[in-house]
Amino acid sequence: MRIGRGLTPFLVLSLCLHVGLCFFYVRAVRGARLPFPKSSVYKVSLVELPPPEPVVEKKEPEPPKEEKPTRIPETPRPRKPEKKKEAPKEEKKEDPPAREETPRLRETTNGPVRVEAEDFPFAYYLALIENRVGGNWAPPKGLVAKGKPPTATVRFEVLRDGRIRNPHVTVPSGLSFFDLSALRAVLDSEPLPPLPDAFAGERLGVNFVFRYEG
Repeated sequence: MRIGRGLTPFLVLSLCLHVGLCFFYVRAVRGARLPFPKSSVYKVSLVELPPPEPVVEKKEPEPPKEEKPTRIPETPRPRKPEKKKEAPKEEKKEDPPAREETPRLRETTNGPVRVEAEDFPFAYYLALIENRVGGNWAPPKGLVAKGKPPTATVRFEVLRDGRIRNPHVTVPSGLSFFDLSALRAVLDSEPLPPLPDAFAGERLGVNFVFRYEG
C-alpha cells in the first residue's frame, strides 16, 4: 500500500507527538510516590490455660428399698371355755302322710246320680242331671246279662258352664250295646245346666248309674 506524499509530514509529526507523550508519562510515573498502606502490628501475650477438670461419671440414683413392715406381736387371746358336746338328739320319725280320702259319693233319692264332692248340698242340680240324661237314654229292650238286668256306670265331668268332658264307662255291664247306649245318653245331654253359683269348684265329677228294668 502506498501512502501519498502529501500525508507523510503529518504521519511523522503524529509519531513524534506519541513518542513524546510516552516519554513524559514514564517520567511522571517514576517521579511520583504512591502511598502504600501501613500494616497494623498487634502484640499477643500467651496465657497458660488451667488443666482440664476430670470428667466424673454420673451414677443413676438407686431405687428406694422396700421397707418390710414390722410385725407387731399378737397378744394371746383368752381361750373360750369349751362347750360340752351334747349327745345327738334322736330324730323323730315323721308319720307317713295320711292317705287322701276318696271323695264321698252322694246318691239322690230319685235315681243313682253320684258326685265326687265332700259336700254338695244342691240336690236340685242332681235331679236336673238325672232328668236330662235319663230323658236321652233309649236302651235296647229284652237285654239280660247273666240272668240279671244289665247295669253300667258312666263317669264324666261337668264344667262350670255346663259342658261335659271325658265321658267314659267305668263299670261295664258286659253287653257292649248297653254300654254304648249309656255313653250316648251322656253325650246327647250336653250342655247340662251351669253349676250352682254357690259351688266353689270349677268342675264337678259325676258318676251316673244306668240300670235296665225291662
